[in-house]
Amino acid sequence: MSGVLVLDASAVVAFLRDEAGSDRVAAALERARDDGERHLICAVNWAEVVYIAAAREPERLSTPALIGLLDSLPVKVVPADRDMALGAAYLKHRHGLALADAFAAALALEAGVPLITADADFDPLAEAGLVVERVR
Repeated sequence: MSGVLVLDASAVVAFLRDEAGSDRVAAALERARDDGERHLICAVNWAEVVYIAAAREPERLSTPALIGLLDSLPVKVVPADRDMALGAAYLKHRHGLALADAFAAALALEAGVPLITADADFDPLAEAGLVVERVR
């Protein structure tokens, strides 16, 4: 997993909406595609992307179109299992993260890869060994 990253929902939403930092997310996705790799996203964060994107721009992205676009990305949706849930619960309790953010961080720590995000809430997790790549 040399260049693999865990994607936080905020990074994917920035990419979909062409917000600040979307170029960095696009570059990471292109690198993965070129290298034959797939980045990771927790199923909890994937659901967050779908509901945020569909709620913000329902006229532009129907849910089937959005899911088709997400499925075309070099990204593997990782189920949230019991161990990941325990890790997320610990991170939420210890660092006050939103629950979905705690799942993204737990997956990154479990996989031993950096987390790419547009969210500053992850910065304090360096003490837990989380490597964060902020896109903005």
